[in-house]
Amino acid sequence: MVSARSGESEDVTVIHLAVGWDAGQLKVGSFARSERMVKWNEALRIEAELGAGARFAGRDALPDGVAMATARE
Repeated sequence: MVSARSGESEDVTVIHLAVGWDAGQLKVGSFARSERMVKWNEALRIEAELGAGARFAGRDALPDGVAMATARE
């Protein structure tokens, strides 16, 4: 897992490292702050550029037996 530090700037290097290292997981925080949004937007731009070559593991990133939190209705 590649993770950004809290209080970080809008630098997107961590996103490029996560993609380049094929990290599988990325942790940059919620969409509440601009420095986090910049990182998520860069990840989406890279995904769009990769097209069909991009992959999103989703639930497959979790080991068997680990529950994934779901939104409540």
